Amino acid sequence: MPRTMQPAYPRPPAPLRLASAESVFQNAREYFDKGELPLFGSIFADEQNAGHGQYNRAWESRRGNVHAAIRLPLAGVWQTAASAAALAALIADELEALGYAVLIKWPNDIVALTHKGAAKAGGILLKEIGGLLTAGIGLNLSWAPGADLLREGAALPAGKLADAVPLHQNAPGASHARINDPYLLWCRIAARIAREDPLELLERWRALAEDYLLWKGENISVLDPEGPGSGRIEGRLFGLSSEGELVIQSHARMISCLRGSLTRN
Repeated sequence: MPRTMQPAYPRPPAPLRLASAESVFQNAREYFDKGELPLFGSIFADEQNAGHGQYNRAWESRRGNVHAAIRLPLAGVWQTAASAAALAALIADELEALGYAVLIKWPNDIVALTHKGAAKAGGILLKEIGGLLTAGIGLNLSWAPGADLLREGAALPAGKLADAVPLHQNAPGASHARINDPYLLWCRIAARIAREDPLELLERWRALAEDYLLWKGENISVLDPEGPGSGRIEGRLFGLSSEGELVIQSHARMISCLRGSLTRN
C-alpha cells in the first residue's frame, strides 16, 4: 500500500479576519500571548493603519489588498537566513497557480508582470521576538500607491496583482481561476504555507526561488550591501546561495550579499 504522508503540524484554524488593525504584527503578538495563535495560525485585516516593510519603511495599506501575518515554526528553513526568500518563493508559486504572472525580487518582494512591465505588488517581513516568529505579508491586489508615495530611488514602480498578465488556466499547475477577494486569496496562500514541511522545504526552496528570481542572468547593482554607506556591488545576478544570499558574478569572482537594495543596471 502507498504510504500516507502525514502533515508535519496540526492543521491551523481559518485565518482570523479583522475589519481594521493598526498592525497585524501587533495583533499576532497579542493573540500569541493569550495562547490563541497556533503554529501557522494567521491574522488578516481588511485595513491596516500602521503597516511597515523592510527597514521600517511605511507600507500604504488600503481595503481591497492583503494585509496578513502568519506564525511560523522556529524549525527547518524558517529558522535560517533564507526564510524570507523561501516564503517569497512559496507565495509566488501559489499566485502563479492561480493565474498571476509574478516573480520575486530579492530578498522579499513580490513582483507583478504587467503589460507595462514589472511592478512591485507585495512585500514580506519576518520578525522573531520572544519565541514568536511572525511573517507579515502585504499584497497589492486591487490598489497600488502612486509614484508620489514611493521612496526616492525605488527600483520598480508600485503595481497590483489585478494588472498582472493572466496566465493560461490550462497550463500545468494553473488549475484554479484568479481569486479577487483578498481574504479568500490569503486563505489560499496561508494554506499553501501550512502544507509545507519546514525541513523538506529546506532542501528545495532555492530551486523554487531561482525559478522566480527577477533579473537572473542580467547586470544588476546592490546598494549598501554591508549597511548604510557601504557602497555598491555591480555584476551579473548569478542566483541564490543556500543561506538566502544573492550571488553576483563580478569580474570573474562570485560575491554573496545578505542585504542591500537591488536594482537593474
